[in-house]
Amino acid sequence: MSKSVKEWLEELPEEIRDKAISNTKAALLEEVAVAKSLKEAVLGAFIWGETPEGHKYWQEIHESL
Repeated sequence: MSKSVKEWLEELPEEIRDKAISNTKAALLEEVAVAKSLKEAVLGAFIWGETPEGHKYWQEIHESL
């Protein structure tokens, strides 16, 4: 089932959700950006290595989904 990237990210636990949403470009948070799963949304929402948390943090989150 496809949902917007923002809808998927809102399913993350609060601490992770807030970080993910703050790292995501505004254009991807609009309803037009869609993903087929939460895992896909986290993968494509932003460049992991360019976040304060770093690539390893987001890779661990991605792998846990």
